[in-house]
Amino acid sequence: ATGIEERLGERGWAVLLRDHGTLVRQLVEHQGGQVVKSQDDGCMCSFASSHAGLRCAIELQRTFAEKPAPDGGEPPRVRIGLHSGFVIADVSDFYGRNVVLGARIARLARGGEILVSAAIREYTGGDPSLRFESRGEQHFKGLLGEHAVYAVDWSESAG
Repeated sequence: ATGIEERLGERGWAVLLRDHGTLVRQLVEHQGGQVVKSQDDGCMCSFASSHAGLRCAIELQRTFAEKPAPDGGEPPRVRIGLHSGFVIADVSDFYGRNVVLGARIARLARGGEILVSAAIREYTGGDPSLRFESRGEQHFKGLLGEHAVYAVDWSESAG
């Protein structure tokens, strides 16, 4: 985001973040999810099902891929990571190992990419419209062991 932020300037960047935040919130709510918290240019969302979360991720990528950059330059590309599991929740935040794993997977993603855990792949793998590509076993800071990660094909031809 740094290059885009420099191109747009402080005010343009603030407007872009506001507009994108609004769009993310609308798409998340459309899939029955909620934005748990937002910080800078990222957010944490929760859904009642893995399928709803993955469908929302695909919808987000497709929407942002079609959205032109405000200055006519390279549009921002969204990085998305998904994991499923129990979390510790309070009024305004979620905590726990599963939250950390989801965040680490999101950080691993490149712009325009959806990466998911083995749990998401397992829970949604029965859907023939979804295609996954292995990204191998990953080691993440603060988490023991190896964690299988998969990229999701979100192109229009993928369902």
